[in-house]
Amino acid sequence: MKSDIPSRQQVGSYRECISIQIVDRADERVEMITGFIRRRPFSSLLLLILAVLAVLIWQNRVSLGAFPGIISAYTAKEYCSCRYVMLNSADYCRGYVKQYVPSSLLDDPANKRVTAEGLGRGNVAVWQGERQGCRLLPP
Repeated sequence: MKSDIPSRQQVGSYRECISIQIVDRADERVEMITGFIRRRPFSSLLLLILAVLAVLIWQNRVSLGAFPGIISAYTAKEYCSCRYVMLNSADYCRGYVKQYVPSSLLDDPANKRVTAEGLGRGNVAVWQGERQGCRLLPP
């Protein structure tokens, strides 16, 4: 009578067979990855750079979120100080606050009020007086 239960010898060889298959599959995966890198070194380098860039962006996401507001606030405050505290010409002050990031600037000389917009955010700076200088108004 033949039993359906495997013997100890059969179980041992079965376990060895499974472990060999797992090792073979791991070796195939490693070979597949290194083969991709060898066949496409520039694509692999680009993927690595993109991964590092994504990690850096994720780590600095709070600072990057604040950046658009900083651009318009800097432009408004510096232009106001240049124009109304230091009493420089409008052309000189526009050149002084010019940045690589596109921004618009609206000067109201009658009220000594400067409105700056950049990257979708806007800020307003107002001249307070000789002793106080310019101040950013809350949004």
